[in-house]
Amino acid sequence: MFRPEPMLIFRVEIPAEDESRFIEELGKYGISELIQLVPRPIGRTKIETDCERFLRQATRVEAILERINKILPEKGTGDIGSKIDVQISVENIGESAVMIEEIVNKYSIEVDKVCSEVEKLRETATWLQLLKPLGITHKDIGDREFTFVKVGLIKRDMLRRLDFYLSNRLIAYTHAPGVGEDELVAIIGLKEEKSYVNEVLKLLNFQEFKIVKEQLPESPSKAEEIIKENIDDYKKKLEKLRSELLELKRLLRKHSPEVLRKLSIEREKAKLWRSGGRTTIIGWIPKSKSEDLRKITRKVSAERGAVIFSEPDKSVEPPVLVSEKGPLRDFQLLMNLRGKPKYNEVNPTPIVAILYPIMFGMMFGDVGQGLVFVILGLLFKKMRKSFLGLPVRAIQRIGGILLYSGICSVIFGFLYGEVFLKEDLLSPILLSPLHDQEKMIVIALLFGVSQIIIGLLMGLINHIIEGNIFEALFGFQGLAGMIYYVGGVILAIDFVKEGMTLGVFRENLPITLTVLAALVTVMLAPIAEAVIKREGSIVESLMTGFSHTLEMFLGFLANSVSYVRLAALAIAHGALGIAAAILSQMAGSLGFILINTLVILIEGLSTLIQSMRLIYYEFLTKFYVGGGKPFRPFHLR
Repeated sequence: MFRPEPMLIFRVEIPAEDESRFIEELGKYGISELIQLVPRPIGRTKIETDCERFLRQATRVEAILERINKILPEKGTGDIGSKIDVQISVENIGESAVMIEEIVNKYSIEVDKVCSEVEKLRETATWLQLLKPLGITHKDIGDREFTFVKVGLIKRDMLRRLDFYLSNRLIAYTHAPGVGEDELVAIIGLKEEKSYVNEVLKLLNFQEFKIVKEQLPESPSKAEEIIKENIDDYKKKLEKLRSELLELKRLLRKHSPEVLRKLSIEREKAKLWRSGGRTTIIGWIPKSKSEDLRKITRKVSAERGAVIFSEPDKSVEPPVLVSEKGPLRDFQLLMNLRGKPKYNEVNPTPIVAILYPIMFGMMFGDVGQGLVFVILGLLFKKMRKSFLGLPVRAIQRIGGILLYSGICSVIFGFLYGEVFLKEDLLSPILLSPLHDQEKMIVIALLFGVSQIIIGLLMGLINHIIEGNIFEALFGFQGLAGMIYYVGGVILAIDFVKEGMTLGVFRENLPITLTVLAALVTVMLAPIAEAVIKREGSIVESLMTGFSHTLEMFLGFLANSVSYVRLAALAIAHGALGIAAAILSQMAGSLGFILINTLVILIEGLSTLIQSMRLIYYEFLTKFYVGGGKPFRPFHLR
């Protein structure tokens, strides 16, 4: 729970002919991460290339179907077209990939051609409709013996410039509403003016109506009828193509898992070492799964295989596997944002799972609004679809965090006597943050001090685990730092109690001297370490010691004061209750509901963020390094 799973390095030796079966069995269990034993060749192996080529075709088919669906919004069923006669062999994936790629290429060309024709016809139909208000037809457009006619779209705010350029010349134009911000313009002039008009229209981003008039009858109504018939014919063709593509998609989907499996095995096989008819496989495995690996080796190679386990060397950073269960799994999301713990580091997730919801409850203590967060959390936990671009698993983890934070909010709501910002429904069991502000601030500071002490204790444990006893005893995040902080807190409490007189330090002389000794120890520790280990210069060590002392003196103070926000937000929540009462008198129930909704949305979100900030910057900075490499087992699905 408090440590990542112990990892072992394994070495397996089996006959070369058994390697494919061994890798497949290993993938079924999903318990190991293989280490690359030989340099990865530049590029990919042929089998990898063929598998990727095959899998790529499924994406291409989806893209082609999307193109068709833009023309035919109604979804096809795939049951009205011709069946595709395609024989796919995963064993002979190279030939299958080439064959499928050729088929997809043909469909791509055909669909592009048909869709382009439909788009052109639809564009022509739109133009024919736009021409009607101008009183001209498509046959009027173009060049005559002495004149020309141009029709097209121009931005409405460009009409004034068009008028300026065409005035005082043998050119006339008319316009009518076009599409959106565009205006439909028809221009007629003498042929000798055509080149000038072309230059002007180029400047004004004129979108000209171009049509092969010979393809359409002179009558606009007949032209529209022919266009509709042609579009219908093309749609039937597209429906047939879509049906065939859906069948192809079904075939590809059927074989894709097997191809993906083959690709995964091939990638893992590229990590193996082969020599003299034997194959060597080295990788990481959780200690708890070592017997499973022995079973796999015996199953595949019987007496011809051998497996050896060894503890990782201190110079090697093993991958990290953190197996959280229940509520801890939800709060692992917060730690993943901060980074995986290193292998030789305390996993703080169990502590975070306790501290985070408690801090939320302290700042947002309200029975009614807490229940809203509980309900939201339960809804998120039950979700089975992605939301706001977040995957389902992340949504469910967030739901867990909201659920437990909401429960703590309800508990503190009873302690504070608050229900939906009202204080007259319940009597406070502990205190009212708004009316007992000093007591609330003291509780917040004591909670913060306790949290920082826990963080320093975790730092001490981390140094011991790493074998860095010197830092554990004399470092600012070790025993010396903890002694300084605890002593400083005791002196600070007495200092405040005695009216902030300096005589407190003389009266508590043993504690004062202990605190000063810890401060000096932290400052001189890097110098002593440099002398003992004969590493680094005295000046560098002195600067390091000075920075650690400054961090300890100012940082610990700032960290402690930061926890006042626990009280500040609790008091602010109580003050909003007064605002809710006033608004209720002015606007009735609607005003009461409105302010509660705003508080849940704005203050609730702010409190979630503040809880996270206190965890990340005041607590974890005392001991947590993070940056561990996650354990990624090879797993065949």
